[in-house]
Amino acid sequence: MSDRNNIYLFVGGISTLVILLMLISFPLAFFALINEINPGLENITVSIPIFLFGYQITTNEINNIALGFSILSIIYLAIFVRTILFTLIKSININKKFTKNSINNKACIFAVLFVMCFFIVNVMEFIQTNMGIQTGNIQENSYIVNLFQISLAPITEEIGFRLSTLGLFTFLILKTKLGAKEALIGAIHPISKINKLEKSKAEYYIKLLYAIAIIIGIYFGIAHIIYSSNWLVGKAIIASFLGIIIGLVYIHYGFGMAILLHWSFNYLLYVYVYYDSQIWIFNNLYQIISIVFNMSGLIMILLIILNFNTYRNYLSRYD
Repeated sequence: MSDRNNIYLFVGGISTLVILLMLISFPLAFFALINEINPGLENITVSIPIFLFGYQITTNEINNIALGFSILSIIYLAIFVRTILFTLIKSININKKFTKNSINNKACIFAVLFVMCFFIVNVMEFIQTNMGIQTGNIQENSYIVNLFQISLAPITEEIGFRLSTLGLFTFLILKTKLGAKEALIGAIHPISKINKLEKSKAEYYIKLLYAIAIIIGIYFGIAHIIYSSNWLVGKAIIASFLGIIIGLVYIHYGFGMAILLHWSFNYLLYVYVYYDSQIWIFNNLYQIISIVFNMSGLIMILLIILNFNTYRNYLSRYD
């Protein structure tokens, strides 16, 4: 087997593993919800911050966490199946082999980006810890309350930080040039419609979107310590990095993929943390998954740095 085929096989395998772990997390989260739910939980009121242009404009409340989490899970599952799962299944050819065509799609790019960012974030946390830069912790609540809050955040924050800035900007520049209908689609997936403009104008607007993504990404990180006393400077640095990446993902691959990437960092490992601590047969499961993700992310970064032809411009392609 050639080195190139080995690369295809590695990326395909990692993508399948990441996506499978995400898919399994849905029923696992519902099992945790059923296992932890109690009459007192129904009377707990949870605040829901609403953002617009990155500014918290109001706070609503919800007291039925089980129903709220169920609705959120259905929304995420629908986005996940439509954006990721179907794409991965369709991309594998009839011989069930991973080839260049079967890894050059949103599903595999999503998985690759996730493990790469996961590794980078862990390196950042390690460096910050050794430098004495504190990150802070998620507010102490019951497991289900925290699970609900970290599941809600990707939707409210992506609407309030990315859609209301990058999406609105894209809509405004496309409305007069392509019409309202095309502009609305562009607001959800900017690059798909901006590339229909004259090349020089498209390149100019893409650069502007990059600038907005960087600015709003940095503010996204700072907002974590502005609006929450639990997070500290270390969290702002990490959240700024992820905020910029999510913004770039939104530009190139759309709002749905941006939400899923945000959701993955908030939700995925937190589900497995529960089973790691509650069920003896899953002891160290969280650590094992973390090691797999970290090693996969490191290998992918090395592959790209070494400029394998397979991955030249892989993550920056316009989908």
